[in-house]
Amino acid sequence: MGGLIIGSELRWPLPETAQGASSSAMMALPALQYVLTADGKKSDITLARFGFDQAHFQQLKTLAPLYNATDANLKPFAAAGGKLILWHGLADDSINPTGTLAYYREVVQQLGAQRAAQMSKLFLLPGVGHCGGGEGNDQIDLLTPLMAWVEHQQAPQQLLTGKAKAEAAPQALPAAEKPQNAEQAASVQMHGMQRPSSPVAPAVEAMRATRPVYAYPYIAVYNGKGDPLQAKNYHAVLGNYPSVLMGEPIRQLITSNTPSQKSP
Repeated sequence: MGGLIIGSELRWPLPETAQGASSSAMMALPALQYVLTADGKKSDITLARFGFDQAHFQQLKTLAPLYNATDANLKPFAAAGGKLILWHGLADDSINPTGTLAYYREVVQQLGAQRAAQMSKLFLLPGVGHCGGGEGNDQIDLLTPLMAWVEHQQAPQQLLTGKAKAEAAPQALPAAEKPQNAEQAASVQMHGMQRPSSPVAPAVEAMRATRPVYAYPYIAVYNGKGDPLQAKNYHAVLGNYPSVLMGEPIRQLITSNTPSQKSP
């Protein structure tokens, strides 16, 4: 599937010092120590000692069927009327987005293009990092279109993404408790600081930019006129997604002979 996509360089995690740890290492190490090994917690595991060889991979094999989202046979889910929205940031530096693209393509192969489109949609967000962040528009509402699909059979062909104003202050939430032990600290490294649940959702932040993201394999292209920070000034074209897997620049998603098309 290739390495990190060209164009995601601003999100590549590098330690601040030669002895520092990267954010990816801080995610991977707790997973190895507390989650992925079948014979219990191993706080003595280090990335330097956990080699990329068959012996170490064998340690992860037992729980791999539980944790690896690789089974693309969604026929029972589809038969039950299930609906699935997948999304991934194309600048994700922790989990390669080409893996999600490969998975979705396998779902299509298993179900057939028509049936797959009836129960699943994939949205790829340009410039967005792992679970958000990055230079791209990372504010997105997935629950509303999913409810409309499940309850009213309105399949989402596009989503509205936004970029929050930098000066917007987030709504105050209950204070998070500091980790009390090594296991809690590892959880914070992997998932971030966990806050107590709140019955009130934070207020929607004001957006300084909006842009549509179309269901795969379509992409948004600027009309050439109007404010490029407004979603209404974009249209859908069929994307040249094989170039992503070949490690080509994102701009090559649009080939010279790619015609403008409306998404289905």
